[in-house]
Order: sequence, then C-alpha cells, then structure tokens
Amino acid sequence: MQIIQNSARPSPADQHDGPFTEPSQPVNPRDGLNEDWKREWRHHSAPPNKPTSPATAEDKRIRITLQCDEDRHVTFLVKYNDQLDKVFAAFKTTAAKKGWAANAGALDAVQFEFDGFALVGDKTAKDMGIEDEDIVNVLGL
Repeated sequence: MQIIQNSARPSPADQHDGPFTEPSQPVNPRDGLNEDWKREWRHHSAPPNKPTSPATAEDKRIRITLQCDEDRHVTFLVKYNDQLDKVFAAFKTTAAKKGWAANAGALDAVQFEFDGFALVGDKTAKDMGIEDEDIVNVLGL
C-alpha cells in the first residue's frame, strides 16, 4: 500500500492497480471470482422454479384412443384416476357431431371393450389396467 504524505495526490506514474484506483477498462464484477461463487450467484439471480414434487398417480395423464374401426377413432388425454364415464360421454358427443351414429339411440347402445373385457363407467383407467396410448374398442357403431 502506498502512503501519501501531506495529502498530496500521487502522480499518474505512482498509481498502481490497487483496490482504490479507477480501472482503465470496464470491469465485470464477476471476473476473478471462483466458480463456486459464480454458480451460486447464477442460482440466486435466476427466477424461482416451480416446486419439483414428483408426479403422483392422480396427476398422471395418459392418452386413450377409442376406436370404432380403422377410419373412425378419437384420442383423449385423461387423468389416470378419472372415471371412464367422462371419456365415454366425450366420445359419444364427438361421435354425434361427426355423424357416426344413425340416431341418438345407437349411441346409447354403444359398448366399450379393452383387452376382451367390457369397460364399466365407474371404473378408472388404473382399475382396468389401461396405460398410455392404449386402444379401447367401441362396439355397436
């Protein structure tokens, strides 16, 4: 450290790059810091993330395709623990809009089948073993 007597300012030749001198070029405040501090600074300056809780079975969503034949099918994104009644009602609404049934009574007689077993509306995809991208057959259309 340089000692200045009689409060005289040092000449430019006497100046050094100490902590109290003005830099000749712009200084990045993060230069010269160790990597741990930089990583910590980035972590605290980033916007807060959403909580990273693991997805539970109730939150899991799967795609189920309800298929009448090769050309007529509808895919729904449903929660794993939702009752299948919701999917069946949505399919019937879609089938009616697309004119797949001769009349409204034909839609009431529709049955749904997965792996050879008839599906009941009060069951869930989890109960019936339906997984993501499985195909449910629609009988009676």
